[in-house]
Amino acid sequence: MPSGDALVALVTLLLVIVTVASIIATWKIAKGQESLQRRLAEDQRQMQERISHETVERHVEQRRFEQRAQLIPIWEYMASLREIDPTDPITPQVVKTVNTLELVALCKEAEIVDGAVILRAFRDKYVELYGAVKKCGPLKGYPRRTTGEDLLAENHAATELYNCLIDERNKRDRPPSLRREQAP
Repeated sequence: MPSGDALVALVTLLLVIVTVASIIATWKIAKGQESLQRRLAEDQRQMQERISHETVERHVEQRRFEQRAQLIPIWEYMASLREIDPTDPITPQVVKTVNTLELVALCKEAEIVDGAVILRAFRDKYVELYGAVKKCGPLKGYPRRTTGEDLLAENHAATELYNCLIDERNKRDRPPSLRREQAP
């Protein structure tokens, strides 16, 4: 049997070996933790991006739904308009038409209603009504001589939308250029 000092030395040696092994194992685990933490951080970043993207998509979709819901009241305004006879205009009818054209233009401009839906639903009717108002001569009931063109000039959004629609129609019919684009 070994003596007491030898036994203490042997046990101390074994404890040193176990301690070194524990240190090595802890070091390896720590290295794995760093890699795991990086992967977790990357996964969390990707998840946050996906959630952010989905939130934006949901917001855009909700906005589009809300915009399209506003189409019905505007549709009712447009449907209530009567044809205008430019040679014998009825002043209240002309004023109502100009106000409705301005409303449609402002709703498109302020993105209250989806612009694509407004254009698809009202483009032709808008151009037709604007043209009829523009041709109206002097309107009865005004203290000074006022024409349909004068009323339209006071409604900038309506005029701007009309000009945009006419410009779009003119460009739509334009044939493509024969000139080739040169590569840089």
